[in-house]
Amino acid sequence: GRQLRFVCNDGNASMLARDAVLLHLAVNATPEAVLAVWADHALGSAHASALRASCAALADEPWPDWLRATAGLSGSGSEAAAEAPLREACRAWATCTMTLAEMLRARDNLLNKQGISSSVSSSQAVQSLVRYSLELSMAAVGGGSSSKQLKKEIGEYVRVGSLMPPPHSAPNITLLLSPSLQYCSYFSSSIVRALPLGDPPSAPLAKRLLATLAPQLTTLAAQLRAGSTSVSLVLGDVLTVATDCSPCPSEGFDYIDCSNVADYLSVSSVLQACAPLLSAAPHARVRLESMTQYRLARSAGHAKTFAQDTTGLSPAVLATLLRLHFVGACELHTGDGLRMEWASADASAQADRMSPSAGSLLLELSPLFTRLVADQLSPRKVMYDCEWRQMGGPIALAHLLKLGTPEHARALIDALLRTAGGRHGALFSWELTMHTPRSELALVSLTLDAGSSYSRLRRHALNPLLIALSDAPMSLGLEKQLDSVKQLLSSFHWNEDSGLATFLLPASILANCPSLHVALCALGTDGLDVVLASRRVAGLPSLPQAAAWRALKPPLQLGLDTSVLDQVGVAAAGQSSPGWLAAVARTPSCLAVDILAPSRIPAAARVSACIVDGALRITVHYQDNLGEGDREDDSFLVQLPAGAAEGQPVGTKMSRKLGLICTQVALSSATA
Repeated sequence: GRQLRFVCNDGNASMLARDAVLLHLAVNATPEAVLAVWADHALGSAHASALRASCAALADEPWPDWLRATAGLSGSGSEAAAEAPLREACRAWATCTMTLAEMLRARDNLLNKQGISSSVSSSQAVQSLVRYSLELSMAAVGGGSSSKQLKKEIGEYVRVGSLMPPPHSAPNITLLLSPSLQYCSYFSSSIVRALPLGDPPSAPLAKRLLATLAPQLTTLAAQLRAGSTSVSLVLGDVLTVATDCSPCPSEGFDYIDCSNVADYLSVSSVLQACAPLLSAAPHARVRLESMTQYRLARSAGHAKTFAQDTTGLSPAVLATLLRLHFVGACELHTGDGLRMEWASADASAQADRMSPSAGSLLLELSPLFTRLVADQLSPRKVMYDCEWRQMGGPIALAHLLKLGTPEHARALIDALLRTAGGRHGALFSWELTMHTPRSELALVSLTLDAGSSYSRLRRHALNPLLIALSDAPMSLGLEKQLDSVKQLLSSFHWNEDSGLATFLLPASILANCPSLHVALCALGTDGLDVVLASRRVAGLPSLPQAAAWRALKPPLQLGLDTSVLDQVGVAAAGQSSPGWLAAVARTPSCLAVDILAPSRIPAAARVSACIVDGALRITVHYQDNLGEGDREDDSFLVQLPAGAAEGQPVGTKMSRKLGLICTQVALSSATA
């Protein structure tokens, strides 16, 4: 029969180990034990014994055949090394001596900390947090339509943190982070927000949850024992794991559920990571959920356009560059979030794809470039984690183009920097171009130890961190004008526990700029705050680094002609105008044409286009109110290849500022 393989990924070893424990319990204990460990802080003796037994087995015994840990999606590398941090977490739990009273006291202490508010008293803030948590749970079960008994049971569960009836004798040790055994659960966490209630409605809450859970656990346990289902655990940052170029199942994954990680990483970044992993089968789906960002968008009146707003791309561009078709969205049954789904555009007849030219892609991507790159240093971006239009940083744009049009990524990046970057955009040019090189580029991974800067970092808990590169050392404090900054890097690995920042630079820069300095900065409301004084880049620990992202397969072949694109914005940069230019590219459905005028097109001028005798005529009609006197209309003729249909071009787009006109000419029926 067909094998079913699940891959579970988390960046936290304790969270991934908890998944393993719940699965182990599903095979070796009762559904009641699984529900108790999933939902409760306080356990009865039988459930506590089953939990200790599973933790001890996963810590020190060979794992069952259906469970394994791997270093990545390929499954290569040492399984023992991949298992080690998960075994460590299970061992810490198995040997934990914390009492139930101590855990409940830790829960109360954390509730008081989470409820701290400067505007109201501590007790009022705690009560507000309890009410908010109760409202979230009640919304998940129907809110006002729920019975009084159900409201009472859920209220008690939220307050005491346990679902199963007493007696309770032991703490749920999997709620502690390993290896320090620190309690840090969200107070609003609730089993009823994750698991629908079964029938009958008159049954107690625990029995209604078991009515849903028990049949699923029974089926899963049977499949795991029979070997028809297996589970792989992959520890690591989701973007690193998903974009790593190591092999994954050749046919791709049928279903990718990203929960609500997009609230913290951006919808755009997660979709780009998932696109190469998704199967082209019609049933395959990528599912994302948003709670934090969606609530902010809904309060701002943008709920209906949330999916497109957060990617910054039209459905047609998304289908063209990432091969993803937006299937739809619906609010979660909890009422506090949105679930969105995408399918493979290759398998969807409804996918609305572009037949782009290089110029039309430039115009489509310019607003996204402004938001991801040019606006990175704008004061309105400083509370970036709370910005509901969150879409990632400059690296997300580089990754998008590397995936969608690898042959032309650098030409598009260069044109965007010229035309939409401004001064701030230029500060990210190294970051953008080193990930979209015209040819193979050697990179170096460098590590900056920022452990001594924690006191200054604390005041920037919600502000973006940036790496600043400069020719001379930068001192601690505000850098308002950015005069000392040569380049900025927004994408780097930040280990908050160790205070280590790991970033990439081209090896050629290290060789040619021996005096280059690096500093860690935070973007605050008043400007760039240097929180770690500059160090010389040449003195940092370094390692060669291969810059490889997982690619779409087979690679996209858009067949763009970038000859006009390479000249867009050149005149504005002070170089002489090349005069009228045109580029024509044949796509499967049309001829995509780019025309570049000698200068910008005045706002009041009218532009017309028509096809006559196999040629495209573009005319700029000047009017008397332009202050141009009797200036004659400008006209330009583009000779089209054989097969162009007569009539009007379609899909015309224009940037007056750039003097760029992009249009499409249908192919004659004989040619098409």
